[in-house]
Amino acid sequence: MPAQSSNVQAVDMATNPPSDATARHCRAVAAQRSADGIYMGMDDDAQKQEYDLTYADCMTWETASGR
Repeated sequence: MPAQSSNVQAVDMATNPPSDATARHCRAVAAQRSADGIYMGMDDDAQKQEYDLTYADCMTWETASGR
């Protein structure tokens, strides 16, 4: 599936750190996506990659959205 473009701009998290609530939310979202991978039969490496990518995408989106 081709990557979809987004209007979200990258945010420098060093100068604009996310809130603890945002980090907790993104960890929960990433954990759920990783758990979906278990259900779909993904191996451990694929589950870790899914978690990492989902967490990074969530943090970028949430931080860029001012949350």
